Amino acid sequence: MKPKKQAYAFLIPDTGAFVSGGNLYNRHLIDALRELRHPIYESAQPEGLPEGVLMLTDTLLAPTLPPALAKQSGLIVHHLQSLHPPAGWKGADWFREKEWPWLRHFGWYLATSPYTADYLQSRDVSKPIEVIEPALKQLPVVQDKTAHPIQAIVVANVVERKGILPLLNAWAAAPPEGVVLSLAGNQDMEPAYAKQCLSVVEKLEGVHYLGTLTQEALQAAYARSNLLISAAYMETYGMALQEAAAAGLPVLAYAGGNVPNHVDAGRNGELCPSHTEIVSWLNKWATQPETFKPYLEHARALAPNRQRLWADAAAQFEAIKIQR
Repeated sequence: MKPKKQAYAFLIPDTGAFVSGGNLYNRHLIDALRELRHPIYESAQPEGLPEGVLMLTDTLLAPTLPPALAKQSGLIVHHLQSLHPPAGWKGADWFREKEWPWLRHFGWYLATSPYTADYLQSRDVSKPIEVIEPALKQLPVVQDKTAHPIQAIVVANVVERKGILPLLNAWAAAPPEGVVLSLAGNQDMEPAYAKQCLSVVEKLEGVHYLGTLTQEALQAAYARSNLLISAAYMETYGMALQEAAAAGLPVLAYAGGNVPNHVDAGRNGELCPSHTEIVSWLNKWATQPETFKPYLEHARALAPNRQRLWADAAAQFEAIKIQR
């Protein structure tokens, strides 16, 4: 008789309510664990979960969890506001005053990137930290791409942290001739900010807003593109960068947070200190396609190194020795 599989209880938001990196991570990890025959319970309310089952809590629901329950739970650390604090705050102060009072109660931490794990350790978090990076639902088809014209895509919810507006303003100031830019992401999370962005999009030639895409539509969009642009000030992981790199797309990115872990600068992409520099690279590649071609070749060659499935992530999760 095979040994009984470990059961897990996930205290998480409704993963179907909106598209976000955190929701996708939760959904795919849970589904992959179920494929491995683990009993899984999930709820947005603690009372909706059985007692005595190993529990993990999403960062969004963590602040209101009673300390006694938090002590018995691991914390899935998707994003912490202190990494990109509101205006007028320093990250260290936000962490100390707004996050540490509830974060400290958890028994252990599941970080979604080495960057996040290092950040927690830099804040003197001494409890166990495990790292399981996101993975792919399916392996993409890596295609040969032409260097001209540039057909770029940004995959990001239209929120301030993703840096969409400064990218659009930099584009407006120096429009890259012949470049097409598609923007895919949810506009409902920060409506006022999204309205600003979309009003600029309407005025720019070659820039299109696609809205929220299904996974199938997103894969088709990657197939039509030959470049991913990431304008985010901060990515704790960067699932779109992973997907694009796995599909053989070069990446042109603002160097925020975990982004440098996806980009081998000078080979499969470039890292930029400003949105203006992102547009400068676009202008260079658009007018000198021969300078963009090596990036396409390197990105295609490196793609297999980025192809890891959720089944692999679930197997890694199984190997964690969770202290109860």
